[in-house]
Amino acid sequence: CQDNIISWFDWDRKEQFEDIERYFSKMIEFRKKHTILRNEDFFDYYKGNIKWHGTTPENPDWSYYCNTIAFEIDGSSMDKSEPSIYAAFNSYHEPIKFELPKHKGKKWYRVADTAVEFPNDFTETEIEVGNSYTVQERSSVILILK
Repeated sequence: CQDNIISWFDWDRKEQFEDIERYFSKMIEFRKKHTILRNEDFFDYYKGNIKWHGTTPENPDWSYYCNTIAFEIDGSSMDKSEPSIYAAFNSYHEPIKFELPKHKGKKWYRVADTAVEFPNDFTETEIEVGNSYTVQERSSVILILK
């Protein structure tokens, strides 16, 4: 609600910030591609369509001094063909390893990592990551389950 210099976008500088423009364009594409991210209902832990995690699955640290959080949105709760989406956030000043939730017969793949240099920060093809992922300092990661 700010129609002033605070919110105006200078389109003449778009090329200067190509990396940011590309990242957000890819994020918009990602949201459009995944039905679960356009869900009209609120995600509900008790309905099972979202799970909160810390650096270990289903063990979030809600304490005041915690610098990490992760969540998993169950794509199959809306559409059986929809993959689950995992997001992890590290606001600490050092990298932190996140153990990923295990799903029999499925693997996690990296889609986006804000610590990776442009243009590989948002991948065109998913990259398999294994059973854990180190989230770099002050960055975030998005993974999908396939």
